[in-house]
Amino acid sequence: MNLNDRYLFRGKRKDNGEWAQGYLSDIIIKTKLVHLIRLRSCKEPHVFLVEVDPDTIGQCTDVKDKNGKLIFDGDVLKTSHNLYSNEPVIGIVEWVECAFMLRRNDKSADILVSIASEIKEIIGNIHDNPEFLREV
Repeated sequence: MNLNDRYLFRGKRKDNGEWAQGYLSDIIIKTKLVHLIRLRSCKEPHVFLVEVDPDTIGQCTDVKDKNGKLIFDGDVLKTSHNLYSNEPVIGIVEWVECAFMLRRNDKSADILVSIASEIKEIIGNIHDNPEFLREV
């Protein structure tokens, strides 16, 4: 676990719609609030800051799925089972009051870190796969 991961954010770039991951900065340009991500790794030479769509910004939970992929607010997860059956459960990661929660399809919610051992994998996110919002 990298302690700096909890300070990571991601958002969809306004210029090309691709995901950007890094550190969030908000600035005001000509009375307009602009959300920027300082890229953690740069694929493009001389590109360090990119503007992102504020509706897609999500913070890193500092928890990884079974494949070692960092989980962010807005990710859709498939867990191994719920408390009442061996059926897999699908849930959406959300920040609720003071903790990251996994809102499950049975309308319950659990603190994400308490179910980390049940997490199988990230199967999408609510921005690229809005159909999950209807299912959960």
